[in-house]
Amino acid sequence: MSEQVQTQRSSVGLFFTSLFLLLMLSAIGGVAGWFGATTQTAYWKAEAQFEVPKVTDLGNYYSLHNTYNLLKNDLATNDLAIINSAYKEFTRNVKSPDILQHFLVQNEIVKQLAAKQNKPVSLEAQQLASSFHFNEATNTLSTTLINPNEAVTLLTDFIAFSTLQTRADLNTELITKWKVLFQQVKQLAETSTGTAQQEWTTKLNLMRSVQPLDNQLTAYRLVKSPTVPTKPEAPKDQLLWAAIGGGIGLLLGFFVVLFINRKKN
Repeated sequence: MSEQVQTQRSSVGLFFTSLFLLLMLSAIGGVAGWFGATTQTAYWKAEAQFEVPKVTDLGNYYSLHNTYNLLKNDLATNDLAIINSAYKEFTRNVKSPDILQHFLVQNEIVKQLAAKQNKPVSLEAQQLASSFHFNEATNTLSTTLINPNEAVTLLTDFIAFSTLQTRADLNTELITKWKVLFQQVKQLAETSTGTAQQEWTTKLNLMRSVQPLDNQLTAYRLVKSPTVPTKPEAPKDQLLWAAIGGGIGLLLGFFVVLFINRKKN
């Protein structure tokens, strides 16, 4: 009877010992995987946030666009429509892969990185382009790189590049529309008679009196300017590495328990 009790106690003890080993090795593996992920190369995210511009941010682009709409009797295009259209053009540019690539291949930082790694600038630009991301939900543009200072500089330079690109696009579009309308009004002023001729001549004189575009258009307002990040991004897939480490520890534990059981037997 006592031998049976002793055998039962031995079995229970072996069970708890095995369970302890499994849990301990699994925990050690999980912790090792978790902290092992932190040994990956640190990446730093630089970020900027935007909002829709104010009328004052558009320079005299707004007044000229508004005058154009009045001359066209386009009452549907109000102030908000002009502002939103300008901001939409800016966000389209910062999301454009072609514009981003065009910026990167000209950038000195990209050229230096390509030279260090002895590879074409275009290839380095393509790889860096994947680090840029625009979040439409929060209106934030970010880039994540190994060097925090390079991340801030690249982001700042790209915003400036996109600002000029947007300004050029919007100004060119408005100038083209203005030229077409000017020719139409000029022709009507020359061919009309009576009251109609007077009205078209008044419009023509108005168009001749406007000031040229001042190139002060900024199609956004900065809510958050790019600054050097103070801490790196969390390691990628840290939970996954912890799970893998825990799984390896558990598997190792099974082998240890199996070895102990065989030795006991």
